[in-house]
Formats: sequence, C-alpha cells, structure tokens
Amino acid sequence: MNIQSCVYSLTLKSVLNRVQPIKSFVYESVRFSEVLPDTIEVAVVPRTGSKAQCSGCNRHGPTYDHLETRTWLMTPLWTFTLALIYRMRRVECQTCGVIVEKVPWATGKHGLCDGFRLFLAHWARYEADPLCCPTCGSAMKIISFIEGHRTEVIEKILRHCGLWEDQAARAPPSTAVAVEG
Repeated sequence: MNIQSCVYSLTLKSVLNRVQPIKSFVYESVRFSEVLPDTIEVAVVPRTGSKAQCSGCNRHGPTYDHLETRTWLMTPLWTFTLALIYRMRRVECQTCGVIVEKVPWATGKHGLCDGFRLFLAHWARYEADPLCCPTCGSAMKIISFIEGHRTEVIEKILRHCGLWEDQAARAPPSTAVAVEG
C-alpha cells in the first residue's frame, strides 16, 4: 500500500466549501492578511457563466458594472478572524433597473455574514451563563428567588450581607425648563 494514498490533503477552501457552500460563487483564494493581525482573507468570485441576482426581485440578469471591494466577517476559525472579500456586481434588471446584486452569504448592508450573525445569536442565547460572575468568572449560587415587588425582603437580605446602603432623602428632580434667550 502506498503511503501517499493514505494521506488526505485538507485545505481551508475545502473546509469552507463543506461548511458554508455558496451557490454561484467560488472561493478563489485564501491567505493571511497583510493588514489585519490574526485574520485570514477569503476571496470570492462569481462562478464562470453565472449571472448576478437582482436584490429587488430576485431575477437573474447581466452585469452592468462592479462596485468597490467589500469585506464581511465570517464565523472565526480557532483564533483567526475570517474575512470574506468580494467585489459586488450591479445587475441590469428588466424590472428594477440597475441595482446591486443579492449575495447568498449576507443580507442587506450588514458587515457580518448571515452564518456568523446566526452563530452570535445562538451563542448569546444559550452560552451566556447567568451563574458565572462576569467580573472574575467564578461560580455563583442562587440563594433565593424573590417574586413580585418585595423591596422589604430585598432590603433584609442585603442588610444581612452588609451590602445595604441607607440613602439620604433627596428632593424630587426639578421640573423647571431652562430657556436661552
């Protein structure tokens, strides 16, 4: 058995094609950024022969011209930021006129790919630990549930812990309006 046949070459382009395939587009090149530290730039180009999709009516049409190159942030890989780089086309649409194309990885003018936005939403919902101290990271315990508007119970607990601060009574806020002449 030849040892080379056992070795499988895995590239970041093949990982991206597996994890986030983008119809009608090709991952052209992957390189470390020369400008941003710890950033991998992924250049995307339209697949040969593909027509741009109108962002207004979703019809395909011929390319009118190209805009400046844009960058979208993708879901990070290990400690690296992934930046998707693409030069948007403008479509000559029969219905909408000349309009910027719709791309499958992002919605509207967001600077984040849809997959990364979904990842962040999921992380914020499920990975935030309410029993972990945001300051030091140590574990916290629930010692009591207080239902309803029970300020006397809250005051009693905080006094017991030595955390209650008596506040001097203060005057209500002024309702006078300053008018400049």
